[in-house]
Amino acid sequence: MRSALLSVALFVASQRSLAEAPPVVVPPSPAAAPLESWLTRARDLGIARSRRWLRLLHYHPRGPRQAVSEVDGKRFFLAPDGARDPEAELAATLVAFAQPVARGREDEHALCRFPARRRLLDDQLHFGSALPVPACPALARFQADLDPESVSVVYAANFLANPASAFGHTFLRLSKRRPAGSTASSAELDRSVEYTANTDTHNPVLYAFKGLTGMFRGVFRFHSFESKVHEYADAEARDLWVYDLDLSESEVELLTLHLWELSTTHLDYYYLTKNCSYHALATVEAAAPRIDLLAHLNFVVLPRDTIKALFNVPGLVQKFEYRPSLRSQFRAQVSRFSAAQHAAVLELLRDASAPLPSQLSVPEANAVLSAADLLLAARSSESPDPKLDAARSLLIARRARLSSTLPPAYPVPTPSDKAPQRAHGSLRLTLGTGITSQYQSSFGAFGGRLALHDLTDPPDGEPELSQLQFLDTRLRYDLGQRAFTLDRLTFAELVALNPLTRYERALSWRVRGFGVRLHDTACPDCFAHGLDLSLGATLATEDERLAVFVMADSRVAFSRQLDGVDGSFVRVGIGPFAGVRARLSSHAVGLVTATWSYLPGARLKGTYDLRATLRGALAKDVAIGFEGAAQPLSLEGTLASYFYF
Repeated sequence: MRSALLSVALFVASQRSLAEAPPVVVPPSPAAAPLESWLTRARDLGIARSRRWLRLLHYHPRGPRQAVSEVDGKRFFLAPDGARDPEAELAATLVAFAQPVARGREDEHALCRFPARRRLLDDQLHFGSALPVPACPALARFQADLDPESVSVVYAANFLANPASAFGHTFLRLSKRRPAGSTASSAELDRSVEYTANTDTHNPVLYAFKGLTGMFRGVFRFHSFESKVHEYADAEARDLWVYDLDLSESEVELLTLHLWELSTTHLDYYYLTKNCSYHALATVEAAAPRIDLLAHLNFVVLPRDTIKALFNVPGLVQKFEYRPSLRSQFRAQVSRFSAAQHAAVLELLRDASAPLPSQLSVPEANAVLSAADLLLAARSSESPDPKLDAARSLLIARRARLSSTLPPAYPVPTPSDKAPQRAHGSLRLTLGTGITSQYQSSFGAFGGRLALHDLTDPPDGEPELSQLQFLDTRLRYDLGQRAFTLDRLTFAELVALNPLTRYERALSWRVRGFGVRLHDTACPDCFAHGLDLSLGATLATEDERLAVFVMADSRVAFSRQLDGVDGSFVRVGIGPFAGVRARLSSHAVGLVTATWSYLPGARLKGTYDLRATLRGALAKDVAIGFEGAAQPLSLEGTLASYFYF
């Protein structure tokens, strides 16, 4: 039996060697004895089916007796069927480790390509001096560049301006050991590791299709942490949350070695499942198999879900840090300003050489110059402009002349209620009952949503004035009609209510791909689908607890039952869309919206849709609420419970 195992292993290695240069030379017979004993001991210990081996090679169950690796690059495997056969891959790995090292080509040897496997197997098989010890120059450079002493998971808040980042983003931060005498900041020294898709299209439809079906290659990329802070916190105005993990020194070392193994391969990228967040956790699990993280995720994996998974492992998160974006820093600083200081900042933004009001003290003037510089830095990061850089240089020079010491940085309070681990579950189930005036009957309502958040969901852990929904479906059973109907199907909806302030003039907008049941004289009870675009303005209180918005709305709807343009199945509508959103308490939110649409070319000249929602959270993942809706032929009220998971 042992001889058979050895023969199989040697055959696997020889077949693998035919596909790669240089050809592997089978070791002489004296080396066969330790190799045979390693194979036998590995079988006896069940290493190929152990949690450590399966996680290190990213195997996952596919049926009761089969495991398939999520790594798709062929170079990651040494056995021809290694992606589907953990035993064959283990045998091929041991054989490859025993091969002689070609001088000058050490980096090509399996011991240099798979150092994490060597670490794992040596812990159990105790190779001792029986294995060669190649220099591995490329691996040595990689380890010297990273050289981490700790690991963190970083969450970048969602960014609606870019659909690829609309759900947020997570990546790893490797905190580097500080070299003796170094004066560099930790952001300059530390490295970020993120799993991203190699995209090859700018077509939004094709991008969505490929991202959802795994047609993009996902790869691990390494950058300085400082560059990620600039990209996310500065250029995209996204707050960062950094979660330090309690990993042992050996686990941190194994993570580094495993990242080296992954750096030369690829994994198919799935936008809603096997994405940046999923593989960040899978990589941590591979280095620390004592930890279960992926088990806490749903079949849809969103970045904030990975943060909540960290907290499901007691003691894993040592501490977390909030890193505000430049715009968040600016808003925190000017929130303490007097009217004179506000006026001075506005003047400096128009002309960096404008004189400061004489009534300002030196500290106040210093704070004004710093605030103006902060906002210009944010604008320059978002859209580089030499004029902004010149204005910043002038402000910095003026500040230096005003005082030899920089003003103390105003601490930005951590918005604890917006920490992503406090957010409700990404998926939602709705159960309710209601009445309708159109048929003078009651109905039961059943709904489900794939992701993520609307303006009346429990607000903790979420941006106050943004909405992002994907596949929100509502079914109804009418007790009077004794019929099931599809009442609502929101394919995707993005809403950004950007408050107008004295400093910021960003427009508010809504994009919606919808399906909705209409109740008017041209479509008494028909289901139509279409596209809705809105653009306008929002006024809000400083804490954003109360917001009023008005937008110009345009929509197109399709239904075979519609009496639309020139009697066709197409309805076009234009008109105002407005609403009020109020956070009534820490757990209750109210929202009222109204849309009136002029219908050009149709027999019906106009229609309207009024909606009111009041929802309160009973717990983080449970809420109850009332929904009212009015259309020309229908008044409806629904009492519903919402369950998030």
